This record gives sequence, C-alpha cells and structure tokens, in this order.
Amino acid sequence: MMRWVAVAALAALATAQTDDVPKDRCGLVVASNEDERLEIFVLAHDNQIYHKYQLDDKEWSNWASLGGVYIRGGPSVIKAADGRLVLFVRSTDRAIYYKAQTSANSATWTSWQSLGGRFASSPAAILSAEGFLHVFAVGQDRTLLHKFQFDNVTSAQPDWSPWQSLGGSMTSLPSAVIDSEGLLHIFARGPDRALWHKGQVAEQEPRSVTWSDWTSLGGVLASGPRVPSLTDAVGLLNIVVRASDKAYWHKFQVPNHAGVCSNCTDNGVSWSDWNCLGGIFSSGPSVSLSSDGTVELFGRGPDKAMWHKGQFYDGTDLAWKRWTSLGGLQSTGPEVATRADGLLEVFTRGLDKNIWHKVQEVTNNGTLTYKSWALLGGSTKSFPC
Repeated sequence: MMRWVAVAALAALATAQTDDVPKDRCGLVVASNEDERLEIFVLAHDNQIYHKYQLDDKEWSNWASLGGVYIRGGPSVIKAADGRLVLFVRSTDRAIYYKAQTSANSATWTSWQSLGGRFASSPAAILSAEGFLHVFAVGQDRTLLHKFQFDNVTSAQPDWSPWQSLGGSMTSLPSAVIDSEGLLHIFARGPDRALWHKGQVAEQEPRSVTWSDWTSLGGVLASGPRVPSLTDAVGLLNIVVRASDKAYWHKFQVPNHAGVCSNCTDNGVSWSDWNCLGGIFSSGPSVSLSSDGTVELFGRGPDKAMWHKGQFYDGTDLAWKRWTSLGGLQSTGPEVATRADGLLEVFTRGLDKNIWHKVQEVTNNGTLTYKSWALLGGSTKSFPC
C-alpha cells in the first residue's frame, strides 16, 4: 500500500511540474474564406467541432457539426494554397487529425484523416511561402514536433513528412508566423516563463534553409502567448504578451541601424526591449492590423469586459491610444478578424457560453466606432490556448 502511495505521489509531482503553468481559455477560432466571408469554429459540449459562417455582410448560417473524431482542445484553421480552409485538431487519442473544405468557400468538408503522433498540446498550422501546410504541436516530452506537406492540399492524398523534433521545452501551445521574407518563426513560453523563439534561416552559399537554435526573448509571461506575432506595415514582426504583472507588453523587430535595441546582431534586424502597454488583463491578447498598418489590441479585463487599445500616427511616429472598454461579459479571451470591407470584427464567448460579436463601423464624420454586441449563439465549451 505504501509503495502505491509513493508512486502516486511521484506521478502527481511530475504532473504538477508540467501542468502548473496558467493557461488562457479561448472560446472560438475565426478564419476567412477565399471570398473573404468569415467562418468561426467552436468546441461544443459533445466534444466535437461546430462551425458557423457568414452568408453575407449581415446574415450568418446556422451552427453545424463537423462530426467524426472527439476533440481534446481547440482547433487550428488555416487557408491552404487552393483557397480551402483546413482544420487541425488533437483528438482524445492524442493524435493530430485534419479535414478540409471540399472546395474553396464550400459548406461541405472531407472526412477526418489522422496525422498520427501523441501530443500534449493542440496543433498550430501555417501555410508556407511555397504553398505547403506546416503543423506544429508539443510532444509528450514537451519538445516541439513538426510535420509538413511535400505537395499542396489539392492532392487527394497529400504526402506528409514524418513528425520531426525541433527540440526546446514548451510550457504553452506553439504559435507560428511567416515573415515578409517567407521564413517561418515559432514562439512559445519556456519553463523559465520567458518567451522563446526559433526561426528558419536562409543561406545563400550554400543555398539552404535551416532552423536556428532556440533563443530567449526574455520577459516573465503570466501564461502562454496566445497571439504573439504579426507583421507590421514594413514587414517586421511584432509580439504582444501578458506578463506576470497582468499588463500587456510589446516587443518588435527593429533594423540594426535604429539604435533602439540592447542585443543587436549583424543579420539585418534585431529585437527591441520589452515595452509596457499597461492595463490589467485576465486573458492573453488578440491582435490585428488595421487598414493603415497600425496595431489593434484587444483583451479581457478583470471586470470581464473587452478592452481595446490601438496605435496611431503622431506626426511621423507611431504612438498608442488609451485603453477603452468595449463592454460585454466575457468568459474567455477575444478573437479579432478583418472583414471583406477592411473593418474589424471582434468575437468572444460570453458568460452564458454563447458566442457574441461586435462589428466596427464608420460614423458620419468619418471616425471608427463599434456597434452593440450581437448574439451568434452556440452554447460552447472553452479550451486551453
């Protein structure tokens, strides 16, 4: 009996060492179809993925199940080279599965197909500059695993590489981004609570693309970076995270001649120091670019309302506006997407477990504001993100 208790205690300690990191909760994923109609995906109480899509700029379809495998965690949705949305999930057997629209903008989907493996996190998918899908997920040993296509998704049975280890030690879901040179970058939180980065490196002589070593970008993160990166108006990467003081902090790439970084290298760009954007938040950030290339930032405050802050041009320099409340009662962090008309639309899971959204609009005097919250229904589950 004592031996069993000792074994159980060791198992509990091992679990605590890997699972004690705070995790943000998300309520949906939003993607844009080839015709720019938005489509949202949620995890329902039957542990299956449901989706809902715009019929036009005002009306939405009914909720419909994508059926099949039982899901463990949230989905990752990416638009493939042929315009079809492709959905990746982790199932209850811990393997990664995917399914795709039967054609671009279609309401019908293929059957689920397994990519195998056993994982500790949901997947993160991205489309490379060559038009191939790449999938990343955290293995059960907390290292990052990577799988990619050898041809594009138009094939009936696209060829995939084996799962390959990219090393590291992750305490959050990975987040992937592609830079203006077409190179992939991965960001995740490490066991030291800092933000860690690994990116592709292109060499002219000999001609090759390889992966860099993992490097720390510092910081003390309160949870995993949910939306860490985006490309700004001049093609450089931006990162926004929630730190241990519950404020949002900002780090961005700078040209080496800018003279504003403490760790400049000779590879053309380096990273700025961390800059505090203020606020007190109970979720990770959701980030988007406005039509003029400025950053728009959204988060869930301790009052459960959505808060917003955006950049603006102060003469020739970028500055930040004050935090303003968009109201609402949220149970998870927000999601933001750009509509076909170039305006933003924000989504959240409410305290009633339904999905709600708010649309940006242009006033008569030409300024931007937001309409009232509108119900999209759903009765959904939240998931770690």
